[in-house]
Amino acid sequence: LGTFAGHSACIWGGELKKYKNCKVICIDSYSIDGILNDKTHSKMRENVKSGLILNYFRKNIELSGLEDIVFLFKISQEKASEFFKSEFLDYLYIDLGMTYEAQIDIFKRYYPLVKRGGWIGGDDYDDNHAYRKKAVDDFLGSVEVRDKFWFKQKE
Repeated sequence: LGTFAGHSACIWGGELKKYKNCKVICIDSYSIDGILNDKTHSKMRENVKSGLILNYFRKNIELSGLEDIVFLFKISQEKASEFFKSEFLDYLYIDLGMTYEAQIDIFKRYYPLVKRGGWIGGDDYDDNHAYRKKAVDDFLGSVEVRDKFWFKQKE
């Protein structure tokens, strides 16, 4: 969730390409609605609105040779959650949501979609993203953390 220019999708796709039937499903609306409207994020808003970031995503996937396993759904995370059946996902990577409330909403929508024994994880588990860190802790309890990346296996 939240693929932006596709760097994480390229990493995951590159690793999973060696396995049969693995797919990376990327969900991002490429809308400025979820991006904070402040000076820090003004260039990001401009680049998303112009389509530049979406073009970067497409080019990154193409240059990585991952068109056969990385698929983009240009849709909101709210709408996308309606397309998956319960316990469909093996792994859910979250890089989306700029508020505590948005993070909790994502967990409520997507946690049931992760298979038992599957994994859920994301990035920005640090004090600079305290809202995300608190949401992860409040919803999932203890998680494993490595270099600001968090993850937990679903029981």
